Amino acid sequence: MQSSQQDISDLVGKLNGDLFATPDIGIFTGGQGVVVRNLNDGLQAVENLVVPGSFWHNDIYPPNQIYPPISNIMHGNGPGNLWNTPTLAVAIGSDHHGVLFDVENIQNADWDHGVWYAHDSNCCDQRALWSEDYKGYDAPCAWVDCKLENEGKTITTINEEKFGSGHFSAGNPSSPPPSEVLPEIRGGGTGVHMKYNYFQAKASGSTWPDQIDGKLYDKDKGLVSTHECEIKTEDWGISSLDYYTIDAWKGWIEHFANDAKLYLKEDNTPRYNGESWTANLAIGWLDHPRKMITLQNALWKYRDTWCTGNVPPEPRSYLYYWGWNEIPFKKDDIDKSYNWTCFIIVLPPCEDNFEITLTVWLQKYNEVKQGLIDQLNYYKEHYDFFPGKSQIALVRQIPNQEAKKKGLVDVWMREFFVENLSIGENWSITDGVIQYKDS
Repeated sequence: MQSSQQDISDLVGKLNGDLFATPDIGIFTGGQGVVVRNLNDGLQAVENLVVPGSFWHNDIYPPNQIYPPISNIMHGNGPGNLWNTPTLAVAIGSDHHGVLFDVENIQNADWDHGVWYAHDSNCCDQRALWSEDYKGYDAPCAWVDCKLENEGKTITTINEEKFGSGHFSAGNPSSPPPSEVLPEIRGGGTGVHMKYNYFQAKASGSTWPDQIDGKLYDKDKGLVSTHECEIKTEDWGISSLDYYTIDAWKGWIEHFANDAKLYLKEDNTPRYNGESWTANLAIGWLDHPRKMITLQNALWKYRDTWCTGNVPPEPRSYLYYWGWNEIPFKKDDIDKSYNWTCFIIVLPPCEDNFEITLTVWLQKYNEVKQGLIDQLNYYKEHYDFFPGKSQIALVRQIPNQEAKKKGLVDVWMREFFVENLSIGENWSITDGVIQYKDS
């Protein structure tokens, strides 16, 4: 059982409190947020020490705050690729945060022990961990020798005994919590982005760093500040941690957009065409959720700068925008059912009906019902997902009406709610508990 049973209304109320924003005081000064994880994210076959979760708070503006159901999400709607399909996941509220991070101090301005990416980043399957001792990267199925980096040379060699950054312990490699004993190398999820994951590199016999680092546009100013690919806000003249910081990130975003345009294919056509996923290759990590939130909001606010819409489906739209952040967590913590608050079904963003429910959604998009049922069946087979026992809440993603009144029309929010319904193929929800009736 993932948590002690409590009234589903109380549980939902607590989770909504964790999302509570206090804009008159400052970013991430209200609730302590909720961590969510889509367990079926394609990393099940990888023996990692870290896996990604996403951090939710209603100070975060973009829609699409969770990795969608496993599919080829690069190509929008189509068989198996339905962005309209609700996502089954797990939620970890503030009552359980202590297993993931330093809940007592994380809202303090001087806390700096985290690894927080403001965008999807492939942090657990396509990142390479930097070794200062050996001046190179432990990459997925490869070693990247950087001893001649100052001469503009790196040498990448396929090595099946190397597994990349996801195989190291979670945590900031340069600023561990002062009270923690560190017998292992930290930094799991940090480092340069690689072209391929382990299995792709092994199959192809090649891979290479493909991080968009900003130095084609300006050789003296990179998008990331360290070999570990941390972004130092001071390098960009960003000192505050309030809502004004969102606009301060505009220079970083413009630099990213200008640099991405300079990467060419062999036929001299652009390698990147302003797809939403392009930010995967440029994004570095930050050491505090408040910094992450400001960059995450800035990427959404200034999406027309870097996310051109040239490639269908329209990547700037609220439905197809890659809006989730990514944090590498210790797998043995985030994937253990006793640390979960409850299961959740997350509805895709909807601006038409601010009281949207799962019942209404499945009526409106009947073709996605099977995709949700497939997820329910998968969780039942692979995880501690027990019909008649496991608690489950619903989540809607809707425009923030208070922000809209202030003219901030692109601010989205998340809201947990309760619903009784029959989903189909013997699945239903009653009083916040998932039900399955054997035929």
